[in-house]
Amino acid sequence: MEKDGTDMTEHILTRSNMVQWMQTEGGAEVDRLPCRNWRNLNVAVAEQPDAGFNGKLSDFHLLEFHLAGNQRSKLSTGEGKEDRVTSNLLPTSITYIPSQATVTHTVEGSATIQQVYIDANVFEETKAAVVPGDPDTLQLIAFHGRFDPLLKSLLGRVLDEARIGAIGGELFADTLAQQIALQLIRDRINGRAKKQTSSALSDGEIKCVIDFMETDMADVGGLQALAVLVDMDTFTFSRAFKAKTGQTPHQFLIERRLMRVKDMLLHSNERLVDITYATGFSNQAHMTTTFSKQYGMPPGAWRKMVRS
Repeated sequence: MEKDGTDMTEHILTRSNMVQWMQTEGGAEVDRLPCRNWRNLNVAVAEQPDAGFNGKLSDFHLLEFHLAGNQRSKLSTGEGKEDRVTSNLLPTSITYIPSQATVTHTVEGSATIQQVYIDANVFEETKAAVVPGDPDTLQLIAFHGRFDPLLKSLLGRVLDEARIGAIGGELFADTLAQQIALQLIRDRINGRAKKQTSSALSDGEIKCVIDFMETDMADVGGLQALAVLVDMDTFTFSRAFKAKTGQTPHQFLIERRLMRVKDMLLHSNERLVDITYATGFSNQAHMTTTFSKQYGMPPGAWRKMVRS
């Protein structure tokens, strides 16, 4: 994929070609010392620049652990914009993408990252051993920029083993792969059980959603992106959000966008068209119509009135 993310050619990635793709297409510089391939697990450390990717993980689950540097990242693992998530990736944050996911991923900024590729069969065998009933009913969900102390510890042990290359490394790598898979599966089971017993949003969860909205109003990413933050389906999330705030997510976001428009009109000399896109409205006409309906006059007239 081109660096600006405009080339939508779909790549098929495997455990065997992932590192090569990172170097030839992704522009990454891979550190060969801790780059190691075991039976069910591969690990690589790379200096990753601005990059973009559109494709599918065919036979492995991917975990990325940020060792150093900050990146602005957009990730989608579905069919369109509705599930796109935008995050600031900081040191020690972790991104996970399950096998067979169709991925669109772009990053801005450079960082040192550790990538771990775990064979899909490890997850299938672990699910079969621990998931009650039909293991196929449990679908693992990608996450982006999460801080998880246990996963951090496990990924650190993977990196240590890759660097040391001690006796029994193959068996130890198998054990680590299974532990990582088990942790991800248990987190998903626990999260699903929690949401089945409670459809309410906690104060912490609602703050997480609102903070996410306000971080980048121009690129919130849709209802699915918000629901994923609190591990809910979109229908349950919408009802829970309205019960907590008195507004639907869309109504709440429009209100916050209008508040941001007023602030920019009052405290900046930005053009109306620039304010439009900075606050997430699709076009200036939409922003003007929405603003006029709420405040009784168009934004340009409101700016003149309050400044006079």
